[in-house]
Amino acid sequence: GWDALVAGGDSTRYWRADGDEPMLGTAPQLVAVARPWGKGRILVASRAFTEGAASNLRFHINAHAWLRNGRPGFIRWTTAHAEQSELGYFLINFASSVGQSWLPIIGPVGTPDLAATGVLYVDDPNLDFSEAERQSILNWVAGGGGLWINASGARWQAAHPGAAPETAHAAARLLSGTGLHPVRGS
Repeated sequence: GWDALVAGGDSTRYWRADGDEPMLGTAPQLVAVARPWGKGRILVASRAFTEGAASNLRFHINAHAWLRNGRPGFIRWTTAHAEQSELGYFLINFASSVGQSWLPIIGPVGTPDLAATGVLYVDDPNLDFSEAERQSILNWVAGGGGLWINASGARWQAAHPGAAPETAHAAARLLSGTGLHPVRGS
């Protein structure tokens, strides 16, 4: 149920998957995957792509609109799971550029926090979400919410030597049951 989202440049030739004429541009690179989840939507992006936010602003605007899917509410992000701190600065500026209000979630994520949320961002968490948080988030998405997760298996693996990001990464645990998880070297 996951769809791959790719981006490419314009400097070399590559062959399309259907084998037709070569295309001019760099070979497309996977930058995110997305899927519907109940009435809502989930997008998981590579950390490296999201860090290039200024050059990927059009992607962020389009992806955010797709996740929001007409739902009112704040742009919110989690802060209690040792996430990357830079995301909040980006989202404050991003919210202004798309005419949205923003508000971080301080502490554990609960159903009341999500009630007034349009899109929830989780930025490469290092600490697990509790089962209650995980259920609140996935139930909220199934009810129509939009969830954006940045996850880097390589970054997480460097901080957790010997552990497998496929099962032990906090984003993998959050996404359990959705059919997706961070991988080594991503």
